Amino acid sequence: MSHYSVTEAQADLARLIEAAERGESVVIDRPDPDVEVKIVARRIRPDGPNDIEWLRAVRVQPRRGPVNTAAALAEIKEERGR
Repeated sequence: MSHYSVTEAQADLARLIEAAERGESVVIDRPDPDVEVKIVARRIRPDGPNDIEWLRAVRVQPRRGPVNTAAALAEIKEERGR
């Protein structure tokens, strides 16, 4: 676990965030309470035009009436060769 003062954290916040992304424990010491820097969620986002095209290609088109979720998942897996 790495400890930093508020001044150190302000001066090098990008490095502390990178350490947290690597799974390291980062604590900013304050009089009360201390603060831990951690990653709470990773956003999944397309990286470029190829990803957008892939998402369009694998998108399941809605059908009329009730949808059998199990059958829809089986169809997607079959299309992907799984």
